[in-house]
Amino acid sequence: MDHRELRLGVAELCAPRFVPLPDRPVPDEVSVYECRSSGWGTVPATEAEAEEWQRAAEEYLDALSAALRELYLDHGGWPVYGHVDLRRRTWSHRHVPRPFPLPGRRRRLTRRSHTAQRAFLARFDEAEAAYRPVREEIERRLAEQRARFERQPKWTPERSDGSPHTTHRGTSHHSSHGVGGDSGSAASHGTSF
Repeated sequence: MDHRELRLGVAELCAPRFVPLPDRPVPDEVSVYECRSSGWGTVPATEAEAEEWQRAAEEYLDALSAALRELYLDHGGWPVYGHVDLRRRTWSHRHVPRPFPLPGRRRRLTRRSHTAQRAFLARFDEAEAAYRPVREEIERRLAEQRARFERQPKWTPERSDGSPHTTHRGTSHHSSHGVGGDSGSAASHGTSF
């Protein structure tokens, strides 16, 4: 089970037309679990549960990808270049053009950005609500497994030479490049339990 934190990079994606909401910031990271077949971090689950969890993760990332694309376009992004795929960790976009310095520009820019962000947050909340039960179930099972693992003895009896033998229990870490930021990619951290 891979736990990934994916950076969305909303402010960078929509700059220079992005004006933060005063009442609720747009989330900059999301957390998702992706299933794998074996090794450290295997969560006790049936094959059907693992498939359901993976499908839920993919639907969650697809919904967020579509919402990010709409947010980019609503900020004046280029339709041809606005590609976001969180599932595959791909991101390609051209910077949003600077607005023309016309009278009332700041007011219109703020209104447009806030409207776009509220639409994004509605879609984000919907995707989060759909994925939350899966995330909570996986985290519950991981916590149970971790607790069982920590109850196991850390030391075994002495070796024949009289020195203690340490049993190593580990957590594997890996990092891969994901989505977000000006360059089109940012770090995505994965942890297996």
